[in-house]
Amino acid sequence: MANGKKKQTELAKAQDAPLAVPSYITEGAQGFEHQQAGDLVFPRAILMQGLSPRVADKAAEAGEIYNSVTEELIAAISQKRAIVPVMFWHEWIEWSARIEGGGMVARSQDPEGALAKRCKGGETSINEQGREVPSITEYMVFLVQPVDVENPLDASQMFCICCARTNYKHGRKLLTLARMRGNKPLFAGVYNFYAVEERNKVGQRYYVFNFTNAGWAPEAVFENLKLEHARLKDTVVSAAAPVHEEEGSTVESETEI
Repeated sequence: MANGKKKQTELAKAQDAPLAVPSYITEGAQGFEHQQAGDLVFPRAILMQGLSPRVADKAAEAGEIYNSVTEELIAAISQKRAIVPVMFWHEWIEWSARIEGGGMVARSQDPEGALAKRCKGGETSINEQGREVPSITEYMVFLVQPVDVENPLDASQMFCICCARTNYKHGRKLLTLARMRGNKPLFAGVYNFYAVEERNKVGQRYYVFNFTNAGWAPEAVFENLKLEHARLKDTVVSAAAPVHEEEGSTVESETEI
């Protein structure tokens, strides 16, 4: 009976282990010929706030960061994660009013497109509280690779950090830190990213991302991300679509940043 349990345990471990690539499987991306622009979508980081549904249900805590697709924990409260940015882009999203059901109306990565121009022009709408709010939200989006993991060369672990409204300044901080390294690729630097607590004018607490320098990318990581960047740079890469508009400095919901 003990031998039977041992065999079952070994089988379970084997099933959970990563599959080794057989020697007869050759290199090449055959079969992906009909992939279209925008088909390559990465998860986004979601930062829990005090009134996030998952926090209210005791399934998460404010200040924790989760993967939007797998719902796995990316970082615990105040936990610093080492990441390397692979590429970044701007994105503009138009939202319908929540009183009308909310939801995304349109999105674009074109800086010369209609959404970007309307956003720059300061277009607004009236929300359910009767306040004038921007109709279109501008995001700074960073595709990042975690490097504090067992296999930092596994591109399937990449996710997006989307910085808008209150978090837009933090996205600019990350880009500034990268630029201050001199004429080096974006994926040459390692950064700590983590949630920090702030307060609004009426004393409500909320969380935002912060970034600090954490050295240079190890050679193997740098060379691997150089290849990943070359593979992705001519492809329309996007973050998984947010469920609702990012609320910036409010504590009404989870902040997708």
